[in-house]
Parts: sequence; C-alpha cells; structure tokens
Amino acid sequence: MQEQTRALNSLGIVAADQHQYDAAIDLYNKAIEKAQLTHDQELEGKCHGNIGILLKNRSGPNDLADALVHQIHALRIS
Repeated sequence: MQEQTRALNSLGIVAADQHQYDAAIDLYNKAIEKAQLTHDQELEGKCHGNIGILLKNRSGPNDLADALVHQIHALRIS
C-alpha cells in the first residue's frame, strides 16, 4: 500500500504543477488516508506539506490560513 500512497502523492504534485488544484488536493487527501492506515507519518507529513504549499501558491480566500494549518500539522507529525 505504501507504493500506492507514494503514487497518489506524486500524482498530486503533477496535478498541482498543471494548476489543477482541486484534483491535487483530492489526490493528496487520498494519500493521507492511506498513509494513516499504514501509520506512515513521514509520508502523511509530506502530503500535508504539499497541500500547504499548494494553498499558499493558490492564494484564494482562506487559502493562506488553511495552508498554515496543513504546514503546522506536517511539522507535528514528521
């Protein structure tokens, strides 16, 4: 399952690079769910960090506040 989780994270990165932000967030969240099932805190933290970076770059309403939440969560579990 760890390979699937890493693949979902990688696909999220590709989607974010293509400015498909909603798809990227969905992929990151799926990766987070799988990482939690396997207790892979390192990968879960990376996914939260990736969501934080995406939200910071997207800069929509509430995105910066949400980005900070994800970054703090990433720091706490990594």
